[in-house]
Amino acid sequence: MIRGMHLIPRWLKPVLSPAASLRLMPDSLICPVYHTTWQQAPPWWNNRYRVRSLPELQADLECLLRLAPPVSLQDLLDWQQGRRGRPRGWFLSFDDGYQQMASEIAPLLKKMGIPATFFLCSSLIDNRAVFFEDLAGLISLRLQALSPDLKAAGEQICAAAGTTLETALQARVADFAVLNQLADLVDLDVNDWLLTTQPYLTSSHVRQLMADGFSIGAHSVDHPLFCQIESEAAIQQTLVSLDWLVNQFALPYRVFAFPYGEFQLSRVLLQRLQSAANVHIMFGTRGIIRDELEPLLMQRMLAEEPTGNIRHCLTEQLNLQLQRRWSGRDLVKRTG
Repeated sequence: MIRGMHLIPRWLKPVLSPAASLRLMPDSLICPVYHTTWQQAPPWWNNRYRVRSLPELQADLECLLRLAPPVSLQDLLDWQQGRRGRPRGWFLSFDDGYQQMASEIAPLLKKMGIPATFFLCSSLIDNRAVFFEDLAGLISLRLQALSPDLKAAGEQICAAAGTTLETALQARVADFAVLNQLADLVDLDVNDWLLTTQPYLTSSHVRQLMADGFSIGAHSVDHPLFCQIESEAAIQQTLVSLDWLVNQFALPYRVFAFPYGEFQLSRVLLQRLQSAANVHIMFGTRGIIRDELEPLLMQRMLAEEPTGNIRHCLTEQLNLQLQRRWSGRDLVKRTG
């Protein structure tokens, strides 16, 4: 139990400021995760989550700097390898591999002196493939703009594959056979879109990020929800993406962030993933909570909630964690 925690009235816990919450949890390690930046998200983004503009991201980072010092991946690796204690502060990361990581985010971080880790889907680098969520958004946009008869044709394509149009466009594991048929239906040339838009990082971008002092991790091959794929497929997604990045960019470490998080994965599978892919640290997305498998498995906080800025996210998450500690439920427990 936290010293003095029993003195805090239950009604007061939900309104404690982030600074007050951090003072009550001197071992706090916050791991905010973002994706990309846009002044205004493009129509095909389809409201997946609220992307920060660059000024909004800067305001978030300034707020975090006022609360605690930033923590680098090397700090976490030193802790994982027994060279230091558990870091206190905040570890910043960005997921997926959008080109704004290099064009907008990295220059801002470099100017502010903030370390960060970029977790990348290996198949997206050099725009060799399309992220299936982007493909689904592009298809949805065209279906809305074109003849209603096309939607009925799309439903027929999906029905023949044993699914529905809504399911195919909102799935968390790509069915590219169906998505490619739908792309053909709406006359969407994916390769042309990749060539003209260049939405993802190139290898040159990644090397420049590393030259600027940032670290790189794997985020799977093509971003499936791991609890919806077979165990062997999960191992391959982890191993192949890590091996590709390590070999391509000569990384001296192997870190991995689960796409959509590691929800419903058993202890046995997580340990198999760590062993098969020789992962140093893995990252989930359960918020500000300690995992019983840390430092092997660290939990991150989604920082693009629609409620506003990082302060709102921190207030909610830190107070929730204080309540968990007060009731003795402050660890993610594993089964299996």
